[in-house]
Amino acid sequence: MASIGDTGILRGDILLSSRGIWTATVDPFDDSTLSEGQAVTITVGTLSLVGTILRGSVVPEGAGFFVLGGAGKWREDVARKSYQDDKGVRLADVLRDLVSEAGERHTLAAALGSTVLGRHWVRPEGSGVASLNAIGQPWRVRPDGVTEVGPMVYTASEGLFSVRSYAAASRTAILEVPDEDVAELVPGKTLDMGGTSLRVDVCRIVLGGGTVRVEVTGL
Repeated sequence: MASIGDTGILRGDILLSSRGIWTATVDPFDDSTLSEGQAVTITVGTLSLVGTILRGSVVPEGAGFFVLGGAGKWREDVARKSYQDDKGVRLADVLRDLVSEAGERHTLAAALGSTVLGRHWVRPEGSGVASLNAIGQPWRVRPDGVTEVGPMVYTASEGLFSVRSYAAASRTAILEVPDEDVAELVPGKTLDMGGTSLRVDVCRIVLGGGTVRVEVTGL
């Protein structure tokens, strides 16, 4: 069963990607404990998604709640900031400042720990997303709400699933999966499709009627 906080989910649509912020639109059975700006955890089987309710209500019926991964702050503006260092402006320092000011959490790939952005670097004025993009490294908000900066690391999926359909041209598959294995189909997993290896780039989890359908697009 899927839930948001302490209440079950009647229906929902969750979108995770190897790039950017995961999002979810959910209709709970009971909205009495939910409100805009609230930190929540969405649970689908063994998959836990830590995010923040950006907006929504179940009034009118079916309006749903829109949840953004993490603290929900990356869409907000941050101030322009200039950096100067003759030894090189370190990516780690720029990212640390940005995350602190945005109110999010982060991790930086070990391989990027010594990366420099030049002797002079300017963080643009605008959204936190724009500043993350300006750094020039791939990034994503993980299911646990932590912003990860660096190349996606893929590991073999250990989950069980059956393939309802597969389009080789678009590398898209619709899968049926037990609740306990949903966490094994998210971006960062490599699926064995019976002779075809599929690295999950985008994962869409559709909830409704007591069922879970997972649509994946791979690399």
